[in-house]
Amino acid sequence: MNDDLLPGASSAPPSGPPGFRHVRWPRRRSFDIVRVLFWPFLSSISPLRRLALTTVAIFELWETYRLWQLGMLDRNWVALALGFFVLLLLLGYELAEHATLRRDSELGGEIAEWLLPHAPPSIPGYRLAFASRRAADVGCDYYNAYPGGDRVFLVMADVAGTGMPAALLMATFQAGLRTLVDSRMPLGELTSQMNRWCWNRGIEGKHFTMAFFGDLDPREGTLTYVSAGHQPPALQRADGTLERLDRGGVPLGALADSGYEIGTTRLDPGDALVIFSDGVVEAMDRREELFGEARVLHDLGATRGGTADQILERIRSSVLAFVGLTPQPDDISFLVLTRNTLPSA
Repeated sequence: MNDDLLPGASSAPPSGPPGFRHVRWPRRRSFDIVRVLFWPFLSSISPLRRLALTTVAIFELWETYRLWQLGMLDRNWVALALGFFVLLLLLGYELAEHATLRRDSELGGEIAEWLLPHAPPSIPGYRLAFASRRAADVGCDYYNAYPGGDRVFLVMADVAGTGMPAALLMATFQAGLRTLVDSRMPLGELTSQMNRWCWNRGIEGKHFTMAFFGDLDPREGTLTYVSAGHQPPALQRADGTLERLDRGGVPLGALADSGYEIGTTRLDPGDALVIFSDGVVEAMDRREELFGEARVLHDLGATRGGTADQILERIRSSVLAFVGLTPQPDDISFLVLTRNTLPSA
């Protein structure tokens, strides 16, 4: 056995020009090299560009092989040089476009990070916790809680789409919503106003927003809510029974004039409200299996009686362990509110 050969290489006499040692790599190793080095790049571009790049690359490899086999004087260098030039142009164009998209993604991420609150507000008698994990592309989940006087306004929203346009739309959404919340407008009227606002700024339904609005009276525990196309939140009672908050209507901005059904419920001591984005339910592992609602509700039941931080950490850890290193197409966001004791008079 020739010890100079790599494992799996052929023991046949070397072929090719003098001084060149030909090594035959195993098919599996060659496939792994292509998959690791080239497929992440090829899979990120459009099918037409992928076809063009692959065609030119194959042509260049064939011409190089023919030059090596027949000698430099037996082949036309013009075709090889022209193909190499076209390949460089295609690669340069793709790299420039990816650099631009990367910069837009970074700016969108900065906007999204600026919009989200860094610490939950203090609500007497309640505990609030929230967290979010950004998608591979810049997603646009937004959540917050606005305490004011005798009410606390809860919101979780998700603009359809990714990147800078969606981030800018969410920034203006947040500004418009905060203005209406500060005006102490009734929830039904506020939702209709935000629907009209999203319709006007979402290019007439092309960019809609899925949102959940909750208007909480902390003293009484009464929660008035609207689920506008959003993933229905889960309200777990102290005795373990479960209620889904699914009253509402279509996403904001999907229709110019849309009516919304207002739901009402109550948070008693020991109850836990979990609001989560559709990115939680649609989180995928490497086998493309979805996390699903059942796992969310199972983790919620396993933490019955826990604090908002404990419930959040259980569900969040479960989702992250499930997806591992698999890139996610959408943000994974949670907002958990628990009622511990009645507020003091």
